[in-house]
Amino acid sequence: MLRREFKTDPDSIVILMACRMEAWKGHRALLSALSQLTDNLNWTCWIAGGSQRPQETKYLAELHQLELQLGLANRVRWLGQRQDVADVMAASNIFCQPNQTPEPFGIVLVEALYASLPVVTVRKGGAAEIVDDSCGMTIETNNPEYLAEALRTLIENGELRLKLGSNGPDRANSLCDVDRQLQKLYSHVIAYSNDPYNSADVGNC
Repeated sequence: MLRREFKTDPDSIVILMACRMEAWKGHRALLSALSQLTDNLNWTCWIAGGSQRPQETKYLAELHQLELQLGLANRVRWLGQRQDVADVMAASNIFCQPNQTPEPFGIVLVEALYASLPVVTVRKGGAAEIVDDSCGMTIETNNPEYLAEALRTLIENGELRLKLGSNGPDRANSLCDVDRQLQKLYSHVIAYSNDPYNSADVGNC
């Protein structure tokens, strides 16, 4: 249904980016990487995010211009502000967000993992703690060539794409499930209190 709405071929590998329209999120890096994948690969890029503030509208206009310069007009779909991001993720194949600066946490990355999407991102900030080799691919520096290589690997390798995606929910649970985190915290407290060097400190709490 969404693929029909976004004029996307049912067999196309959909690369999704969903975030605020801010330059540090890495839209330009993604477009630059995609421009290196315009051979016979069957992919489409969906970019979701609203442009409500003046600076966001200006930035979006710059991205549209870059898209035209790179020859990506037939490959990129601009979805605007969406209230159904979970459904958009369910209709996608890969999630990509190549942050230019460290992400404080990156809840959308966790949402993508819960949606069983392999994640491609830059190993900075919260992304470095969220995405590992079990559920995605990370690059050391925000280089469009490295990003293109990672995306190409996942576009061409359906088995790897499905493997990494299937590991996503468990990875997300290990990071964000309340019961698991409370159990970890409890274990740390018990270990700390059982250490004779710390027992006096615990008694004084």
